[in-house]
Amino acid sequence: MLTVKQAATHAGVSESLIYVWCGDGTLPHVRMGRKGKRGTIRIAVDDLNGVIAAFKVCSAPVVSVPAASGSPALPFCELNPQRLAKAWKPR
Repeated sequence: MLTVKQAATHAGVSESLIYVWCGDGTLPHVRMGRKGKRGTIRIAVDDLNGVIAAFKVCSAPVVSVPAASGSPALPFCELNPQRLAKAWKPR
């Protein structure tokens, strides 16, 4: 189990981003401490590596399909339905 600081170093990101990922449910974690206290966050290496892998952008050739903004759309390696559902908010 990694501390927030160790997880940030492992992922190459800031500690504050690790806290954001933990807070919004992107990064699974456990809180260890006494009952009624917040405790310290611990992160499994496999969970962190899974989150990092989910952010992978493939290097497939870009197909020139203009998006609504007029810029070409970027390809996806795979869709993560959970992240997609979380990001999509009906207006």
